[in-house]
Amino acid sequence: MQECLRLLIKSVLTKEEALPVKVEASFAIEAFIQDQHRTHVYLQPQICALTVELLQILRSTENDDLTNVLQKIVCAFVDDIAPIAYDICVHLASTFSELMESSGDVDSKLS
Repeated sequence: MQECLRLLIKSVLTKEEALPVKVEASFAIEAFIQDQHRTHVYLQPQICALTVELLQILRSTENDDLTNVLQKIVCAFVDDIAPIAYDICVHLASTFSELMESSGDVDSKLS
Protein backbone atom coordinates (compact mmCIF):
# COMPACT_ATOMS: atom_id res chain seq x y z
CA MET A 1 0.00 0.00 0.00
CA GLN A 2 2.85 2.37 0.79
CA GLU A 3 4.38 1.77 -2.65
CA CYS A 4 1.03 2.34 -4.33
CA LEU A 5 0.64 5.69 -2.57
CA ARG A 6 4.20 6.66 -3.44
CA LEU A 7 3.51 6.03 -7.13
CA LEU A 8 0.20 7.89 -7.02
CA ILE A 9 1.81 10.89 -5.36
CA LYS A 10 4.63 10.79 -7.89
CA SER A 11 2.09 10.70 -10.74
CA VAL A 12 0.36 13.82 -9.45
CA LEU A 13 3.53 15.77 -8.67
CA THR A 14 5.57 14.89 -11.78
CA LYS A 15 5.38 17.88 -14.13
CA GLU A 16 5.84 15.74 -17.25
CA GLU A 17 2.95 13.41 -16.41
CA ALA A 18 -0.12 13.60 -18.65
CA LEU A 19 -3.09 15.50 -17.23
CA PRO A 20 -5.52 12.52 -17.42
CA VAL A 21 -3.06 10.42 -15.41
CA LYS A 22 -2.82 13.16 -12.79
CA VAL A 23 -6.60 13.35 -12.54
CA GLU A 24 -7.02 9.59 -12.10
CA ALA A 25 -4.17 9.46 -9.58
CA SER A 26 -5.91 12.24 -7.63
CA PHE A 27 -9.12 10.20 -7.51
CA ALA A 28 -7.17 7.17 -6.29
CA ILE A 29 -5.53 9.25 -3.55
CA GLU A 30 -8.99 10.44 -2.51
CA ALA A 31 -10.06 6.82 -2.05
CA PHE A 32 -7.05 6.17 0.17
CA ILE A 33 -7.79 9.26 2.26
CA GLN A 34 -11.42 8.31 2.61
CA ASP A 35 -11.09 4.59 3.31
CA GLN A 36 -7.63 4.06 4.76
CA HIS A 37 -6.86 6.35 7.69
CA ARG A 38 -3.61 4.52 8.27
CA THR A 39 -2.33 5.89 4.96
CA HIS A 40 -2.38 9.46 6.26
CA VAL A 41 1.12 9.06 7.63
CA TYR A 42 2.40 8.37 4.09
CA LEU A 43 0.52 11.28 2.55
CA GLN A 44 1.29 13.84 5.22
CA PRO A 45 4.83 14.80 4.11
CA GLN A 46 3.59 15.62 0.59
CA ILE A 47 0.13 16.99 1.39
CA CYS A 48 0.92 20.67 0.76
CA ALA A 49 2.60 19.93 -2.57
CA LEU A 50 -0.29 17.64 -3.52
CA THR A 51 -2.82 20.31 -2.63
CA VAL A 52 -1.09 22.99 -4.68
CA GLU A 53 -0.76 20.66 -7.66
CA LEU A 54 -4.39 19.60 -7.30
CA LEU A 55 -5.41 23.26 -7.49
CA GLN A 56 -3.44 23.58 -10.73
CA ILE A 57 -5.07 20.45 -12.14
CA LEU A 58 -8.49 21.74 -11.11
CA ARG A 59 -7.85 25.01 -12.91
CA SER A 60 -6.57 23.22 -16.02
CA THR A 61 -9.38 20.71 -16.28
CA GLU A 62 -12.36 22.45 -14.65
CA ASN A 63 -13.32 18.97 -13.43
CA ASP A 64 -15.86 19.42 -10.63
CA ASP A 65 -15.08 15.98 -9.21
CA LEU A 66 -11.63 17.23 -8.27
CA THR A 67 -13.21 19.64 -5.81
CA ASN A 68 -14.32 16.57 -3.84
CA VAL A 69 -10.72 15.39 -3.72
CA LEU A 70 -9.61 18.81 -2.50
CA GLN A 71 -12.35 18.82 0.12
CA LYS A 72 -11.29 15.40 1.44
CA ILE A 73 -7.66 16.53 1.66
CA VAL A 74 -8.54 19.74 3.50
CA CYS A 75 -10.80 17.91 5.96
CA ALA A 76 -8.35 15.09 6.62
CA PHE A 77 -5.23 17.26 6.92
CA VAL A 78 -6.49 20.48 8.50
CA ASP A 79 -3.36 21.17 10.55
CA ASP A 80 -1.03 20.38 7.65
CA ILE A 81 -2.95 22.56 5.20
CA ALA A 82 -3.27 25.55 7.55
CA PRO A 83 0.04 27.16 6.47
CA ILE A 84 -1.14 27.34 2.85
CA ALA A 85 -4.83 28.08 3.54
CA TYR A 86 -4.50 31.68 2.36
CA ASP A 87 -2.87 30.57 -0.89
CA ILE A 88 -5.63 28.01 -1.43
CA CYS A 89 -8.31 30.67 -0.96
CA VAL A 90 -6.59 33.08 -3.33
CA HIS A 91 -6.21 30.35 -5.94
CA LEU A 92 -9.84 29.27 -5.65
CA ALA A 93 -11.08 32.86 -5.83
CA SER A 94 -8.95 33.48 -8.92
CA THR A 95 -10.23 30.32 -10.58
CA PHE A 96 -13.82 31.26 -9.76
CA SER A 97 -13.28 34.73 -11.16
CA GLU A 98 -11.84 33.30 -14.39
CA LEU A 99 -14.80 30.95 -14.73
CA MET A 100 -17.25 33.80 -14.21
CA GLU A 101 -15.46 35.91 -16.81
CA SER A 102 -15.45 33.08 -19.34
CA SER A 103 -19.14 32.36 -18.72
CA GLY A 104 -19.81 36.08 -19.24
CA ASP A 105 -18.10 35.79 -22.62
CA VAL A 106 -20.42 32.93 -23.52
CA ASP A 107 -23.48 34.88 -22.36
CA SER A 108 -22.50 37.92 -24.44
CA LYS A 109 -21.95 35.75 -27.52
CA LEU A 110 -25.41 34.22 -27.12
CA SER A 111 -27.11 37.64 -26.97
